[in-house]
Amino acid sequence: MSALVRTECPKSQEYALVFTCHFSMGFYSCYDTISGYNGENKVHGNVLEEFMIGLADQIICVTEFGRRALVNVHKVDPAKTRVIFNGKSFSALAEGSKMIKSKYGFSADDRLILFAGQLDPMKGIYKLIEAFLLIKDTFPTAKLVVAGQGEYSKYLSLARQCIGRVCFTGHLDKETLNDFYRFSEVGVIPSQYEQCSYVAIEMMQNKLPLIISNITIP
Repeated sequence: MSALVRTECPKSQEYALVFTCHFSMGFYSCYDTISGYNGENKVHGNVLEEFMIGLADQIICVTEFGRRALVNVHKVDPAKTRVIFNGKSFSALAEGSKMIKSKYGFSADDRLILFAGQLDPMKGIYKLIEAFLLIKDTFPTAKLVVAGQGEYSKYLSLARQCIGRVCFTGHLDKETLNDFYRFSEVGVIPSQYEQCSYVAIEMMQNKLPLIISNITIP
């Protein structure tokens, strides 16, 4: 919120302000009905986003998707935008990584479906749990692992139908999360909105197959 202090300060001719836009609340709000997003923090997010977009001399987006959202939805001059893709350092696969599941209380037969991220409605966790409920009897050794922080109460009532098969880990440190990437069977990114997901990059670096939601690109 401290950024709002600058509202009364004119742009300086001595320096340029560069704003990196990782997420466009304004674009996402266009798809509230489709996605099921209930508008949490939308007004606040839009105000801050519009303020920074108007103030910046240059805007960095992490994908062409994000740049098009600014141009098409916010009517930003394309010349004011640049794309610099996210990058991650490579982490080599650990030897015998599939054999360390027991370290975290899983059996060798467990087949783990992994979600990693904030427990936020925009991440599509409701749909993920609903989908798991549909396949749990067909794949009796499958378990859903939800790794990340957030309001668990929103999802526990739904997951309670097979609570022994759904594991909420809370926040995992980098080393532990990398272990989960390496011994899981598949990673799932059911987001209603993403630009360039660090989680997707990390999962691919660890050669984890991905299931990704078919989201609209502006």
